[in-house]
Amino acid sequence: MTAPGDSMFLKGNFSGAIKVYREVVKAYPDSVSAYRLLTRAYLGIGMTDEAKTMLDKVEFGTDTISTLSKYRRYAIWSIFKGDTTALRKYNDSLLRYAFHTYPQPYNNAAFNEVFLKDYTKALGHLKRYTIYGEPEHTPINMGFLLLKEGDTAKGMDILNKAEARVTKSLLTAPADTDALFEMSEIYVMKRDTAAAMEYLQRALQTGLGKEWWFYHVISEESVSDPVFAPLRDHPGFQKIRDSILQERVRMKSELVDGE
Repeated sequence: MTAPGDSMFLKGNFSGAIKVYREVVKAYPDSVSAYRLLTRAYLGIGMTDEAKTMLDKVEFGTDTISTLSKYRRYAIWSIFKGDTTALRKYNDSLLRYAFHTYPQPYNNAAFNEVFLKDYTKALGHLKRYTIYGEPEHTPINMGFLLLKEGDTAKGMDILNKAEARVTKSLLTAPADTDALFEMSEIYVMKRDTAAAMEYLQRALQTGLGKEWWFYHVISEESVSDPVFAPLRDHPGFQKIRDSILQERVRMKSELVDGE
């Protein structure tokens, strides 16, 4: 029953998707997936209080994986809400489960520390993640953090390798939204604003609905994303921001009028 809403969501029609998901919840009040879909759609439109209400209804298991999923989802909500106190709380909860045989929480925690602007902690978490997790590719956030620390050589080496890898990926899949966003982030970190804007615009053209989380990048209410900070004064970025915010206002009004 969520399929029509999923299709609308992927096209960026969040209000239409929310209406469908609401009907699913009415028909199946115990549907965990419907609550999760509603949470994501509400966040994509900037309705954080409604998202929190849905997230609170999601039943998580007591096993480690389920518990970590819970903390990650609440941490994401905290970013959209602009609540750094809650973000710190959920991030510290994630770290209770981080150890050498289960390193993924270090990666998640490092992501959140970037938003909390504690770059020293973030870099420490990523170093533990790369040692214990042995990822195939070094996270590009490590390049960002090393540049912040003043280690230009190591930081740029990570970003250059990431650029080569993503460029190769885009040759076979030029409309890969995730790859386009990653390339935009790489160029922002390298302070190549023109290239960063080019890839950001291409990414949004290929999958605005899929990239529901982009709302936190352009919203003034959300916790500011340090990675995209260099783009905030760019006229092209401001145009994207204003266009998306206007569309979100329209969709919110559509939901209120339909109630």
